[in-house]
Amino acid sequence: MLNDAQIITHLLKNPLVEAFTAVFESNNSFDYKMLSKSVGIDLYDHITVWLSQKDTLCYIALLERESNPHFNCSAFNGFYEAAGAESYSLPVSKAIEEANLRSVWIEGESLYLSKHLALDFACWFSPEFKLYFLKSVTGKAVS
Repeated sequence: MLNDAQIITHLLKNPLVEAFTAVFESNNSFDYKMLSKSVGIDLYDHITVWLSQKDTLCYIALLERESNPHFNCSAFNGFYEAAGAESYSLPVSKAIEEANLRSVWIEGESLYLSKHLALDFACWFSPEFKLYFLKSVTGKAVS
């Protein structure tokens, strides 16, 4: 059986874990194009699916309530309530504008995520990265 150090060493050899780890060690905000280039996969469709999930929208609301005094919770609630429908896709630009989001933003044609959201996305997208991240934060095996 592998010990924690061996597991982390093994996880760091995973290309997605290696790419996400390098990105998070170097930046404060994350452009989806930069994330895509780092991991070698176009992540736009994956980010769109992730942004349309109720759990993700709940997390965004929590982040915004904590750090954004201009967050429009009642406007955001409409997006949250619509999430989870079979073909729902979050209208990102509209949500940013109407709810005054700061953890997600668009500059030009690029979609950006705050570091907290980018970490949440990476953990959702790569279970191996999630395990590595949790092990590195807690310093022990996750049980």
